[in-house]
Amino acid sequence: MHRRVDQPGVKIGAARRKAAFVFIFATILLDMLAMGIVIPVLPKLVVDFVGGDTQEAAKVFGLFGTAWALMQFLFAPLQGPCPIVSVGGR
Repeated sequence: MHRRVDQPGVKIGAARRKAAFVFIFATILLDMLAMGIVIPVLPKLVVDFVGGDTQEAAKVFGLFGTAWALMQFLFAPLQGPCPIVSVGGR
């Protein structure tokens, strides 16, 4: 049986810490890059999608935001207890 890395007296090696940092950094970088591409383009895209009607586009854009927030609210508690074995989570 292998020893857990969060036990007292067991230190995570520098290579594992660096790998975890690189993984987390890359994930956040890709997330921010995606947001940086989507946020400036989405409002104009929605206006074009609904035929130039700004009022209707605001409703659709609001629905997108509501759907995103609802999915975060519903699935964050389900994701929380998922083990992060590769970076030494509990």
